[in-house]
Amino acid sequence: MTSDPGLPGNRILVVGAARSGLAATALLLGHGYQVTLTDHRPAADLDPEIRELTEKGVCLEAGRHHAVSFREADLVVVSPGVPSDLAEIRQAREAGVPVWAEVELAWRFIKGPIAGVTGSNGKTTTTSLTAHLLREARIDAVACGNIGVPLSSLVSEDSASRWYVVEMSSFQLETIDQLRPHIAVHLNLTRDHLDRHSDFSHYRNAKERIFTNQTSEDHAVLNLDDTLVAAAADRIHSQISWFGLSPDPRPRFAVEHGSFVARSGELALRPLLPCTQYALRGSHNISNALASLTAASLCGAQVSDLASGLRSFRPLPHRMEPVGVLGGIEFVNDSKATNVDAALRAVEAFDQPVVWILGGREKDSDFQPLKTIAGSDRVRGVIVMGEAAEHITEALGDVVPIRRVIDLSSALREARDLARSGDVVLLSPACASFDQYRSYEERGDEFRARVRAIMEKETDGPAPGV
Repeated sequence: MTSDPGLPGNRILVVGAARSGLAATALLLGHGYQVTLTDHRPAADLDPEIRELTEKGVCLEAGRHHAVSFREADLVVVSPGVPSDLAEIRQAREAGVPVWAEVELAWRFIKGPIAGVTGSNGKTTTTSLTAHLLREARIDAVACGNIGVPLSSLVSEDSASRWYVVEMSSFQLETIDQLRPHIAVHLNLTRDHLDRHSDFSHYRNAKERIFTNQTSEDHAVLNLDDTLVAAAADRIHSQISWFGLSPDPRPRFAVEHGSFVARSGELALRPLLPCTQYALRGSHNISNALASLTAASLCGAQVSDLASGLRSFRPLPHRMEPVGVLGGIEFVNDSKATNVDAALRAVEAFDQPVVWILGGREKDSDFQPLKTIAGSDRVRGVIVMGEAAEHITEALGDVVPIRRVIDLSSALREARDLARSGDVVLLSPACASFDQYRSYEERGDEFRARVRAIMEKETDGPAPGV
């Protein structure tokens, strides 16, 4: 980018005072812009960092949004958690005020190239693995974006040689303007966030905006196993690289005879790593790894450096995270599985029987697809909790033993009663967490803490990994 970020004026309104909003505010303030930060929450509930920003000149509007501030701003910057159809945002657009995502704003200031990653499931793992592979290949790279590190927070340490591997949600992509990832990865597309998006078409279109500003000099990485993602190829103007598990000569990386391989030419194969030496379980994680290998190679990583990166990568918290084993029963935290497809893939990753903890706040979800696998030999029993418990119970019918509980403590108690030695107790809820928790992280943290507390009590010592 040039030194001129191309902002439409000096008066900037930032909406949302969580991590992304605070990072955007600090970035703008540091570059001399007049910033107003607005949040519907009372000031007492906001991050203490806001006091330092207000002391430096930021105007804080807390407790409610003021429509006049939206209409009179030169630019509105929205955090990912802020609905783009908020009444005040609609009024700003009607007044001709541009509305940008935080990631759009940050992109205007950085010099380093972007590799963007989107999809319904697997974004954080793929983002993290891609950055990890690049660093193992001695290429400066950082994982950021919707992963919890706002792109705006990295501008101060920017370098033209640094790769920014940016997780991009549909919420962010629906309010980009000119943002142009040099590499754009689309992993998969399933029904998700339909409580926020008006319909599935709107959700799909938001995801595909990651390709909107790409040119023939850029690269799109697409999943050939996902028909909805593959269909986007006809609407993309960049160079297309494919990944996937299906037999197909086009992907540069594949799985052959149980190993990751790289293709040099159509027929020559170069072994990288047996899949058994890759720490993440499930075919969906193998697919994500192929996407990361493809993206990393497009960023300049040499094939000779990729095997060590695959071998050394470890599961992220709340994503098929092994917590411990007690009495021969394995406990796995997959709290990040907040939609039906992600939860199904989690169960499919295990060869042994699963006692499955489901439930939370549904996102206009259809739980019927759970029925087939719940009634199979893969699932010994289901524990349901939270607001969606009744709908899940209705969807599953009588194909599997179901126990309904009120919280995670009782869920673990019932799960242990159902499970046998050799089984897996899996928290993979297929729902958001907001009925009982502030985030999926908080839900997963409680699951992990309760399991480890049980292990310490019953083994008279600290749980493994503590």
